[in-house]
Amino acid sequence: MKSTNKFFVYSILVIAIGLLAYCRSDVKTKTANPDDITNPENGYFHIPNALGLPHVQDIPGYQNMDSLVAYLQNAADTFSWKSFISMHWPANPDGSADSTKTLSAESAFTVFEHWMPSTELYVDSGQIPQTWEYGMENDFPINSGSVADLRIIPKLKSMDKTNAHNLPLVDVNGKYTMFQIFYNKQAYEYVFNAKLYSKEGQKEFATNWPSVTQGLKVDTNGTPMGIENMYSRAYFPVGNNFDSTFNGSGADSTTTYKFIENPGAVILKAGWRILTSKDDTSRFYTRRVALRGGKEIHIGLVAVHIIHKVSEVTQWVWSTFEQIDNAPQMGENGQPIIDKSIRYSYLDPNNYDSTMINKPTDRQLFYSSKKRTPAQVARVTRIAPSTEKINSYFINSIAKYEPESVWQYYKLVGTQWPLDPSLFTYGSKYQPRILANAALETFNQKTSTCMGCHSQARFLQGDGSEGYNADFIFGLSNVK
Repeated sequence: MKSTNKFFVYSILVIAIGLLAYCRSDVKTKTANPDDITNPENGYFHIPNALGLPHVQDIPGYQNMDSLVAYLQNAADTFSWKSFISMHWPANPDGSADSTKTLSAESAFTVFEHWMPSTELYVDSGQIPQTWEYGMENDFPINSGSVADLRIIPKLKSMDKTNAHNLPLVDVNGKYTMFQIFYNKQAYEYVFNAKLYSKEGQKEFATNWPSVTQGLKVDTNGTPMGIENMYSRAYFPVGNNFDSTFNGSGADSTTTYKFIENPGAVILKAGWRILTSKDDTSRFYTRRVALRGGKEIHIGLVAVHIIHKVSEVTQWVWSTFEQIDNAPQMGENGQPIIDKSIRYSYLDPNNYDSTMINKPTDRQLFYSSKKRTPAQVARVTRIAPSTEKINSYFINSIAKYEPESVWQYYKLVGTQWPLDPSLFTYGSKYQPRILANAALETFNQKTSTCMGCHSQARFLQGDGSEGYNADFIFGLSNVK
């Protein structure tokens, strides 16, 4: 796209991150301490729909590329924390955030736990998934006594036991880590309405190219142009704080882009491990799950990926969080830097082989009583100092105002975004270049790049066809 008064332009790069020169003002009252992010009066229960960036000329030192990137990275990391807080806020029965509760209210299910698991969306071949409203009004959410039995884990078998590279991750207790993906309403309904949940539906979609996306409309010479049809691709809903319109320029001068106030699509991936009496459950967000036969187990949240599609970055904002005890940092000598006061989830400081750090210990799943070998994990890339500074602000605020809260034991590993986020492209110059979650990308931390990997997502690929752009979502690639 060409430069307009709504875009950032630096040198020859089109930095569309400044698309909506807007800063969101959270709801605040005189009684709320501005540092208390756990208090609903400060409005952190609102899921942000945009980064809320100023014009480039209002960014200190914007003429210097390093300064500009640093500013944008801080903005992205702050957005990640606001997203994390709002999605883990206690929820009302309908899944909306309960603004009468603080962040860490007891016995409350969180907002994301009311979203739809991908297993409920991509169902068996030929079947149509339930509508979002059906799930809310009937089967879900259900809190059967003290056992979590709502959307989060209707059945333990609905969770994956392999990571993105189809390898199991075994914790220090010899238990598999489990993974589950959740779609918010906007993401779910896009797939549902476009019929992208099945091969047959995708073939119909690629034949008719219906205009399904929300949040962005394109007109050429006054004629509405469906984005899916224009670019032969899927295009999930875009998040915006308010309506805005801008015109293209040059060869694009007859095109008008209309951004509409809208909650963007959000997809969240959660990693859980089974907790035992050896674990300090006060440091984990936990749920009790009923197994077959009635036995209950505790599971603890160890990792969270969040991708959020917003107008400034239509390639999604990629955020990743971990529970702080997952694994130690790798030192410059190639050895983990051990803190003896921590019981790591994925490394036993008293029993590890340095030659096996970050290497798969089990290459296939064993459902029998076969002994599983715990993984030996260390973080390869240090969390950026600027991200650690933002972590300190949010973690210290939670610890100060709600000292019993489990959320003080989670940290942002990083946020990835494209320096060049031109519309309808994969973007480029991803920042930072490498980003890995030790519990989700355990065995490929040195090369892991969220956006670089997901930009390869296609649907209807195979039989000699390159397939179609799946808008970074591999879920569309694996339908039946």
